[in-house]
Amino acid sequence: MPQHEKKSEALFCNDPNQDYALTMEISHGDDLVALVCCRDGRLMVDFYGATTPASVPLEWLMETFQLARRDLSKPGTQ
Repeated sequence: MPQHEKKSEALFCNDPNQDYALTMEISHGDDLVALVCCRDGRLMVDFYGATTPASVPLEWLMETFQLARRDLSKPGTQ
């Protein structure tokens, strides 16, 4: 990997603001870009980098990524 490319990582950690509940922080280089946590019984992904963080249900995101994998990898879509 060239030196200028940032590495993405996922790290399990505890959230002191949520009674130390287990979460997953996703970083890209030194930037925290998303947080995966359980909220109201659902896994949620909070994305950072916009004016306000966006929170998306993980199940929906996984389904959407599966659709993208299926449809965007078809010949003629690259």
